[in-house]
Amino acid sequence: MNEIPGALPTGGEKWNVNWDTGDLRVKALATPEAQDYVKTIARMARRAKDFFPGRVTNFDLEQFKEGFPTLANSPEGRRIIAEQLALGNRIAYLKDETFKAAMDHYGSGADPHLVKKYATENYRKLKSQLEDQLKQVNAKARTMVDQSGDNAAKPSLEEIFK
Repeated sequence: MNEIPGALPTGGEKWNVNWDTGDLRVKALATPEAQDYVKTIARMARRAKDFFPGRVTNFDLEQFKEGFPTLANSPEGRRIIAEQLALGNRIAYLKDETFKAAMDHYGSGADPHLVKKYATENYRKLKSQLEDQLKQVNAKARTMVDQSGDNAAKPSLEEIFK
């Protein structure tokens, strides 16, 4: 949705976005894509229990939601946050993926030590590559924040209506 021109609010349309929550102030004035975007983020928040062991506190949920791209972000900001989330998600599931790939490579009757060694070597190599990509994306995000200043997350009304 971020890549569809006019689908998500930009410029003066951002008055309809609550800067603290990323929610829409008046849903009826938003595009269907913007409404779907907010619903998608809410669905992601409901999955917080998948990322935390045990009971999820309100604090855990708020911290989890802080990492989501909201309509308050610029299109480039949302793109960067989405890249960060995708890479983090890939890293989180990498152990399972490399073990499955090792089983596929050697077959079900293979020596477990050989399978584990193959999976571990691939895991370390791929994790290192993904972490390097994440560092590059994080550096891009820091550069973007540095260029726009400390108030980039919550621009003034003058900045919104330029």
